[in-house]
Amino acid sequence: MKRVLIRFQSYALGDTIAWFPYIEEYRKREELEKIYVSMKWAELFEENYPKIIFNPKINEEEYDIIIDLGMHIHHLQKSGLIYPSFTPLQKYASDILGFDYFTEIRPNIRVKEVYNKSNYIKSVSIGTHSTSQSKHWNNLSGWQDVVDYLLGKSYDVYCLDRYKVFGRGDMMNKIPEGVIFDSDITISKIISIMHVSDFFIGLGSGLSWLAWALGIPVILISGFSHPVTEFQSNISRVFNQDVCNSCFNKEKLDPLTWKWCPSTFKKKEMFECTKEITSNSVILEIDKYINKKWYDRQGVRFSI
Repeated sequence: MKRVLIRFQSYALGDTIAWFPYIEEYRKREELEKIYVSMKWAELFEENYPKIIFNPKINEEEYDIIIDLGMHIHHLQKSGLIYPSFTPLQKYASDILGFDYFTEIRPNIRVKEVYNKSNYIKSVSIGTHSTSQSKHWNNLSGWQDVVDYLLGKSYDVYCLDRYKVFGRGDMMNKIPEGVIFDSDITISKIISIMHVSDFFIGLGSGLSWLAWALGIPVILISGFSHPVTEFQSNISRVFNQDVCNSCFNKEKLDPLTWKWCPSTFKKKEMFECTKEITSNSVILEIDKYINKKWYDRQGVRFSI
């Protein structure tokens, strides 16, 4: 029996959740009894994928095939992809693994902890931080406006970020006032809180991918990436196409430069892609979901 090892070249939560389900698809297509995977975040999947052996001791000579799974140029050249591109993030995995991308696949993540929330308390979870300033919502009042609106609607708002303040140099991003925040939060608790949230509001980052994987409706705020990049199901995308946008799909990202923003080289305003996403445009999507929930309770279902 062929022994195949797949090595994740990214530690990012979003990349991992996006790419992982294609490993199981590859195993099935290749008719492998088992497949070996070296990766971070294995604890999210290991109980639900018994035919995947996670993080084995690696002696390369023991494997017939070794595949490195990542968004690096040399991997993408092997698969025929051009990077950057207007390509679904999940398609990178299927192309590198050698089969056609046909549909997005949601991984099976187990909820290990059950968060104890009263049925009478409405809750929403949010994630306001990401790995570069370009991924943040750079409307300075945006998050606070949204949280104030939700609090006014009698929602508990859980902020699932790890830090109250996060950034680099003179660009430090603070979580909004009025949220429920736990500085010692674990990934297991994040999952349990998401699981009982009515919906999640976030960026083009790992927490949004995690909420989607758990089947939680997502309101995603991003101009850094084009809407084709992230998942397409169970999502309301807030995106301003009238300003500079989608730099991730047009330029090679420099992950070591916190202020990376290609528009500045074109004499445009830095981070205008999200500065020009208004609070009201996000609140409009919130209202659509709240109204949908109200109609559902009346026994009438319709799609937003």
